[in-house]
Amino acid sequence: MVAFFANLIYLFPGRKLTVIGVTGTDGKTTTVNLIYHILKSNGKKVSMLTSIGASVGKTEFETGFHVTTPNPFALQKFLRRAVQSKSEYFVLEVTSHALDQYRTWGVPFRIGALTNITSEHLDYHKTFDNYLHAKEKLLKMAKIAIVNRDDGSYTLLSEAKNTKENKNWITYGFSESADVNLINFPFESRVMIGSFNKYNVLAAVTVCKSLGLNPAEIRNAMKTFKLPLGRVDFVYDKEFAVIIDFAHTPNAFDQLLGSLRVQTKGRIIHVFGSAGERDHSKRPFMGETSSKHAD
Repeated sequence: MVAFFANLIYLFPGRKLTVIGVTGTDGKTTTVNLIYHILKSNGKKVSMLTSIGASVGKTEFETGFHVTTPNPFALQKFLRRAVQSKSEYFVLEVTSHALDQYRTWGVPFRIGALTNITSEHLDYHKTFDNYLHAKEKLLKMAKIAIVNRDDGSYTLLSEAKNTKENKNWITYGFSESADVNLINFPFESRVMIGSFNKYNVLAAVTVCKSLGLNPAEIRNAMKTFKLPLGRVDFVYDKEFAVIIDFAHTPNAFDQLLGSLRVQTKGRIIHVFGSAGERDHSKRPFMGETSSKHAD
């Protein structure tokens, strides 16, 4: 009901945009920023909204949100600003909470992309199945569903897959069984270290190919991409390195620290925390994963 009135007040702005939604446990912000960068580098008028902030037209906003996907009124206001700035595309980071609470109701997603699903936010969703089905809503709403063929959640997405025609269900991954893979779309990037970031790149590549960009346009744009703040962010790199990363799940720890382990000659010291009133069940696994890779 709240989302309906928000759409009504702001005149359903999403209908005048090509909206791309990105959901998943890890990698959403990086993937959104990469899609935005590729589109913008190729002369497309594009806006985006992530957990870090918003870029609408030529204006950068510090949203100050304590949630990644804002309430319906704030979301529709940003979509309206994007329309007023003459944007053609809007790339939106979408959370399971937002999908479950219908914050994105009325947003006509052209593409819904899924990075991965591992156990998270069980303080809210209670079970992994509930969490997965919340994420799955984006794939069911979107005209084109883009999914990670290699992720453990892939075989559990039958409900979303069965609502799509084959042409609207596109996979990406490392193996030849995926529609977009490292064989038919090889790439090199100095900033996108680790296999987890290769998946983020493949997700963004698949989205941009679905929007009509050709491989040369995508590769050229990738050459100038810089990771967003707080994502494998080298804040000091002289006699030793200090990196800040937003990793906050056991899977993200495993991917990040595993990638750094093979590149590090000396010790890895890992400092992390866990939000006070959030999912308690993941904490032992965060500690276990950290101790597996870090000294």
